[in-house]
Amino acid sequence: MIVILPSSIKYSPSTSIPKAETSTLLSSLKVNNIDYVVYDNVESDPSIETVEKGFELYKENNCDSILAVGGGSV
Repeated sequence: MIVILPSSIKYSPSTSIPKAETSTLLSSLKVNNIDYVVYDNVESDPSIETVEKGFELYKENNCDSILAVGGGSV
């Protein structure tokens, strides 16, 4: 699984998704033995390049699903 997070989660204290909630999500995946990789270089209104980089990460890690977290840009 690839988990897509907006870059603002890492850097912005005013993000709409509190870091604690993101940690809870990732902890839940781990507790349930769900392998995942995080792609968190997603800017607002992502470019085609951003989407292609996410897709490359998806393929490189043999992901079978996508979980996008955040607002309308994901």
